[in-house]
Amino acid sequence: MVAISLSIEGWFGLNWRHWKRLIAEVEQLGFTGLFVSDHLVMQDPPAQDSLELIVALTYLADHSERLHFGSMVAPLSIRDPVLVARQAMALDDLSNGRMILGVGAGWNEAEHTMFGYTLGDMTTRMNEVARTALGSLSVQLGICCTSVGAGH
Repeated sequence: MVAISLSIEGWFGLNWRHWKRLIAEVEQLGFTGLFVSDHLVMQDPPAQDSLELIVALTYLADHSERLHFGSMVAPLSIRDPVLVARQAMALDDLSNGRMILGVGAGWNEAEHTMFGYTLGDMTTRMNEVARTALGSLSVQLGICCTSVGAGH
């Protein structure tokens, strides 16, 4: 059987009322998962509604029975990798193992600049993702991670 999940942009007019309805409808229609993008803001804030990733995923975890869910992808260039790893573990526990963590190196230069972050080059960012995210998860989970797959 083919498993089909949806990936939703969490910033272009997606407000909390729509998010709640979307979760219920996606689960009722039989999709396997629902994933949401992660941006602090996009263009023209606050004119467009947007979701905060961890709050949105926490609601999903508690208000769905079987949907797998996660971030597409959480940019560790603007989020603390240790905190992201801990939040993912808590969401996985809350949802009985349905959380799928997607992390990346970020790409939106304007978003980074707006909040005082330096974007830097892709190679440096991906190396930092591997070092911090996998290191944090391995310590928190008591495992050792040896390979990295990346894509967006």
